[in-house]
Amino acid sequence: MRTLTTKEWAELYKSLWRAPLLHLSKEARAKLVRGCKGKAIYDTHEEAAAVIETLPLRGGHYLGAYDCPLCGGIHAGNRKYLKWGSTAQA
Repeated sequence: MRTLTTKEWAELYKSLWRAPLLHLSKEARAKLVRGCKGKAIYDTHEEAAAVIETLPLRGGHYLGAYDCPLCGGIHAGNRKYLKWGSTAQA
């Protein structure tokens, strides 16, 4: 697991990640940013699943790990529906 400071994340977004996304609408880019910025980056789904097992459910959402199309890492987070197999809790 690793994390990026706000400054590190902003520099990577500006220099590497934003240009390939310019064809997307501002809203679509914002959704990708919300799914990545400030989140821990896991190297494997197993590593994320181990952390997910310790997290509480919030507001009826399921927990799951997902591949981030922005940074290329794996994040853990709340989802409205179950679709991650063993990495999600019911």
